[in-house]
Amino acid sequence: MNLISAGDVTETSTIQTGGGTLNAGTTAAGRAAGNVNVSGAVTKITGAITASGAAGLGTNQAGGNAGVVSITGTGALTAAAITASTGNATGTGAGGTAGSITLSGTTVTTGALTTTGGANGAGGNISVTSSTGATTINGAVASSGGAAVAAVAAGSNAGKIIINSAGALSGTGLTLTASGSNATGANLAGGHGALIDVDAVGAITIGNIAANGGNGIATNAVGGNAGSIFITNNSVTTGVITTGSLTARTGAAVGTGAGGTAGSISVVNNAAGQAISTTA
Repeated sequence: MNLISAGDVTETSTIQTGGGTLNAGTTAAGRAAGNVNVSGAVTKITGAITASGAAGLGTNQAGGNAGVVSITGTGALTAAAITASTGNATGTGAGGTAGSITLSGTTVTTGALTTTGGANGAGGNISVTSSTGATTINGAVASSGGAAVAAVAAGSNAGKIIINSAGALSGTGLTLTASGSNATGANLAGGHGALIDVDAVGAITIGNIAANGGNGIATNAVGGNAGSIFITNNSVTTGVITTGSLTARTGAAVGTGAGGTAGSISVVNNAAGQAISTTA
């Protein structure tokens, strides 16, 4: 679906491009979602956007591919909650291809952003950019790998979360999660956590942030790699950084399985005399 205008774009209805549900008794992979592309000057979308793949049906069927959601504007951008997740696979079926969410405007105000994988599916990347002012995200931002549903499935990887705000960053209920999921079968690896990178110019206020690797479960299972967390206030004059807990751990290994690659956590406040506060 495309909404392209040289002027403003306003949409008050929900936007749904998800894959259709398969008929009962069908044995097939889930249907793929369509993409959503919105571009204008001032862009305002007050209905939720869903571009998720449909579930597979039958034994060991793949989930449907997630859609790609891109909303860009030369003015302020306002959006409601956006979801672009893969459809649930069944048994050992593969997860669908991960989607993504990209938002950019002079300022950005949005609801929750979700690309978490469906069953056996990877999470998709999420990117939010404001070019002249603040970014407000009212809800959780989640790009984790989907749960492994079969007894012989590896964990799934998370997608990256990248936020660049030319002003402050805040939001009601704002948390960031990009963690790999746990494996469910013997000798299978946990999924990898992903990068979470937040840059703002001014105050940064976020709840809990996690970029963990998924656990191996049985016999000689490898733990998933940890992601890394980088939070930076690029203002030299103003802005306190306040966060909840920060975790970027490797997934647990089992037996002779190797532990995942370690991640890192960095919080930098370039504003003179301004504090950093995190909650354990």
